Amino acid sequence: MKLAESLHNEFLKRGIEADKAPGKTIGLAASILIVVAMIPYRYFDLLVVAGLPAVICWIIYWVKIWRFSNRLKASEQSA
Repeated sequence: MKLAESLHNEFLKRGIEADKAPGKTIGLAASILIVVAMIPYRYFDLLVVAGLPAVICWIIYWVKIWRFSNRLKASEQSA
């Protein structure tokens, strides 16, 4: 959540239009799914149900962060 806040502040500082909390929703979803997937072994169904979506959300989150990083680098180079 702090990363989303930091990105938002950096975008504002550089005058780049962005969401209020870039990446926060998908990052929170990934975190919750990872925690659910780690519930002890006797609840194996939770691992199966939450594990794959957790990995997918985690990948989407880091791709978004990578894109935000590239936007910041591009604004740095154009300045």
